[in-house]
Amino acid sequence: MHLKTILIFCSLCLFTDTMSDGLNALHIQSFQVLTRNFNDNETVKKVFKYFNIDKEYEYNSEDSTYVRAFKMLEFVVGVKKLGHHDYFATLNEYMFKEISTKFHELDLNNDGVIKGSEYMEIVTLYGHFVNRGNLIEDWKKNVNPDYFYELSDVLLDLLQYIANNTNKSYLKIYWICVDIFIENIKKDVSPNDIYAQDGMKLIDFYFGPYNGYSSFTYTPYNK
Repeated sequence: MHLKTILIFCSLCLFTDTMSDGLNALHIQSFQVLTRNFNDNETVKKVFKYFNIDKEYEYNSEDSTYVRAFKMLEFVVGVKKLGHHDYFATLNEYMFKEISTKFHELDLNNDGVIKGSEYMEIVTLYGHFVNRGNLIEDWKKNVNPDYFYELSDVLLDLLQYIANNTNKSYLKIYWICVDIFIENIKKDVSPNDIYAQDGMKLIDFYFGPYNGYSSFTYTPYNK
């Protein structure tokens, strides 16, 4: 299980050495799990190094879980990092800034989450990023007014609809796989030099061709 998970992530993140800013689903999930399950500065440094992020980041482990995730995404969206490819649906820095700014305005408690009814305001304001009316309506229907959502949830939802509209890949991964991926980075397991060159074959083997595979199972935070 551990080796298989390492292979998957090496193939997804490092089969290309393309460095770019912005965020795709793999980035968001990695930093979301990092801040939630690995709240220590040393692991943050190792994961940043894995993605070739060389810009210094001041991580505050005393922040609440969702605030930690918000701040980290706000930082990494503007820096160049590994894991980019034209196959992946990606949020650029402008899209991120627009949505994160509105999210922060709606987060009156400053705890990193907003109500589903507040999330609907974001969909109404920024649904044009999806560019298709039927997808916008579908997005609205999938927002549960009884849930609380963190910024990562909103961004991942948007990426899914962008992928549907542009025929690009979404590539959400099982939560446990992301966790194991980071755990192996923490333990200094680094097989990427061996397996990165076979990345495309590994992706096809585990997921099938780029088809918007989506199996990342996560229930939004509910107070």
